[in-house]
Amino acid sequence: MPVAQDFGNSNWWCRRIDHPLLQIVHGGSDNAEAQERACRFTDDCQAATRGASTVCGAQKLQELKKMQRDEMVTLVQWVLEQDL
Repeated sequence: MPVAQDFGNSNWWCRRIDHPLLQIVHGGSDNAEAQERACRFTDDCQAATRGASTVCGAQKLQELKKMQRDEMVTLVQWVLEQDL
């Protein structure tokens, strides 16, 4: 079963996130800049999926997958550090 690719919806949600983890993961001087960087990541993923058949596209896709993995690791570490 193919994975749904709804990049527009992802960007819609990125623009609504107001959480300190967003800035930790994506950087930026404030939440608005972190939101923009998160949207840029989504845009990069969309572009990479279109060009994944080229060597450069496949390499970019692997870089983005690593970034996503690092993002998930950061999320898990952050959750484990919280006093819930």
